[in-house]
Amino acid sequence: MKKLLCALFVSAFLTAALAGCSSDPAAQQDTSQHTVITMEDGTLVNEAFDQETMTTLDGTSFLMENVNTYYTSPEMGFGVVFTDPVKTALANGHFEMVPFSPYAVYGIYLPSATADAVMSAETEEDAMAIFEEQSFCFAGIFRLPAGDAEAAEDFAYFKEAFADTEKICTAFDADYYFGSNTAYANDGMTEEEKGEVEALIADRENLMKKTFIFPPTEVQGSSFEGDFSQFETQTLSGETVTQDIFADYDLTMVKLWTTWCNYCITEMEEMPELKDSLPEGVNIISICLDGADDMELTQEIVDYMGINYPTLLASESLNSCALQYISSVPTTLFVDSTGKVIGQPITGVPAKSGEIVQAYLDEIDMRLALEK
Repeated sequence: MKKLLCALFVSAFLTAALAGCSSDPAAQQDTSQHTVITMEDGTLVNEAFDQETMTTLDGTSFLMENVNTYYTSPEMGFGVVFTDPVKTALANGHFEMVPFSPYAVYGIYLPSATADAVMSAETEEDAMAIFEEQSFCFAGIFRLPAGDAEAAEDFAYFKEAFADTEKICTAFDADYYFGSNTAYANDGMTEEEKGEVEALIADRENLMKKTFIFPPTEVQGSSFEGDFSQFETQTLSGETVTQDIFADYDLTMVKLWTTWCNYCITEMEEMPELKDSLPEGVNIISICLDGADDMELTQEIVDYMGINYPTLLASESLNSCALQYISSVPTTLFVDSTGKVIGQPITGVPAKSGEIVQAYLDEIDMRLALEK
């Protein structure tokens, strides 16, 4: 249960994010030239998301290949370079950047005692209650597009979450805000942890200046070049599986995921309902790309989410025919009875929480129509 809750403690909050987890965070969009725009008030922003170089609000440029020094999401339209206090808290396992919606990211500090209490909680509800009460929501960034009612509703929650909210710039038809808190509950914190938190609080102005802004971009799905016509692998339960798993169905929905992908785990909550709602002649399976690396954790996630369909592990033959063409997770493919992929992949989560099942059922109807 301990590893599982580590994987879930963030994903329980991802109720509106529609993005995916890139296997190469710096390769979501190709921009041939990095250009910085100076706004009327002197603020520096990036003309586009660049896979090589980006520039922060204070004019510092950095290489995107240094993926452990920043957080960003191309479809959110902003990112932040980690300052030294953030890096220290991250290295000690106390800090996490959490996307709470398509418009906002929060920086959460979690003391060791709180983490232990979360991981030893008997239920997910108890774990989340402990997390909400004892974690420290230190800072956050929000993009508020003009005229976006959903974003405005999310922004109201953002302002409630932070004692101080400061507008940092207007660009690309949106206002960008930085929020921060200075008051925190230090019960149960070690002296070292108190020092980490105080360093974060003292550095919040510097962290705000390390935000980098660019026009948001949709994650682009690419043509899928592989197929599932010839492979052999094992299920999580140890059964041998080949391409024959598709033979008895007109269409099979193939869910590709990893144990570290919060988006993948979030949408799993609705997958049992989807399985029970599938039309006749349609099946669903999943492939956990890193499942063989930690089968215990993979099984815990599958069991906890009530997954009621086969989970396959990656294999050399699966990689050769199909998995080598996957660049991000979650990815969903639709496969006919011969192992041929029908239509384009779905990259990311296709709808908000509560609407995912219907979104996939609509996709299934369209893929079945392509087969006729």
